[in-house]
Amino acid sequence: MLKESFEVKDLGEAKFMLGIQITRTTNGYSLDQSSYIEKILKKYNYFDCKPVCTPYDASVKLFKNTGDSVRQSEYASIIGSLRYAADYTRPNIAYVVGLLGRFNSCPSRENWNAIERAMRYLKRTANLGIHYQRFPAVLEGIVMRIGIPYQMTPRQPAGMFLTSLVELCLGSQRNKQS
Repeated sequence: MLKESFEVKDLGEAKFMLGIQITRTTNGYSLDQSSYIEKILKKYNYFDCKPVCTPYDASVKLFKNTGDSVRQSEYASIIGSLRYAADYTRPNIAYVVGLLGRFNSCPSRENWNAIERAMRYLKRTANLGIHYQRFPAVLEGIVMRIGIPYQMTPRQPAGMFLTSLVELCLGSQRNKQS
């Protein structure tokens, strides 16, 4: 027991940690980052924006800006803030955040419009999160190779490692070959 080896103080059940609100329900726990999302919406002046239903418009073609960078440092800062939400309680924005992160060095106007759409989506869905239900826990890990090693193109994903707790994805990592 930890108390036997160290001097500890029991503060009770966690309710808030690292920008994540933890709510105990009758059948498990719910995690959300509504206060964090509200904070980043205010920080980047999107708090009063018009909400949208989807985080990304697939009809928009994104490309690297060939001219002068459009507010590159602010763009990278927003991507970092979105990445934090995507990594912990908002996997529904992970794709668009990863896609937009590819343009950190020189964002175009279209990239900015896509970031604005993601922020407007967060405005609409700020209270969404993840619910962990009580069940017998089984930890599984899987490694997938994508493609044949000798026939991969330089920009093709090399592989993915996925850790899951039965049906619940705890984390994933995907690497692009260089």
